[in-house]
Amino acid sequence: MQHTRLARELDPLNLGLRANNAAIAKYARQYALAIHEFQAVLELDPSHLFSHVMLGIIYLSIGENDEAMPRFDQVCRLTPNHPSPQFCRIAVHGLRNEIELGKRELAALLERLSDAHYSRFNLAMAQSCLGDVDGAYESLEVAARQRDVLFVSLPAHALFGRHRDEPRYRDLLHRHSLPLLPPFPLWSGEQTGAR
Repeated sequence: MQHTRLARELDPLNLGLRANNAAIAKYARQYALAIHEFQAVLELDPSHLFSHVMLGIIYLSIGENDEAMPRFDQVCRLTPNHPSPQFCRIAVHGLRNEIELGKRELAALLERLSDAHYSRFNLAMAQSCLGDVDGAYESLEVAARQRDVLFVSLPAHALFGRHRDEPRYRDLLHRHSLPLLPPFPLWSGEQTGAR
């Protein structure tokens, strides 16, 4: 984070650097700082897709599901054929306990994707949120085999935090040399980390 702060000071108009800084804060569980940074990027560029998606994931991670859905809807409107924000929308349905709706949307999405390449990690996230734990683990195994770049975020991804005490989860991390992180802290709007 020190390096990304320095880079931002040297190039304050680089939105990519600012968004990367926010992503690092998210993975460091400094949610308030990450939210602040992503919102700042979106003030400068309202169509910054990465910021919308990551902000939505943060909102899901802290239990603000209704704040997350508009972020994913925005990205789906701007990139209607990209499956990742659609998987995120399905995760929202799961966390809202709209399980049947989420399952229907997931089945339709997977049928549309057919043999196309897509992130199995994002599929696992949607499956986990819908309560399909076995399916989520199968998808995570595929994500690891395919070297899905998102797979390495598994230990720091709050939506998988509910699985941290399961032997399968610990075994998966161990087999892929990923650390088991401490439990996720309860969200507090006062938790800033902002400087």
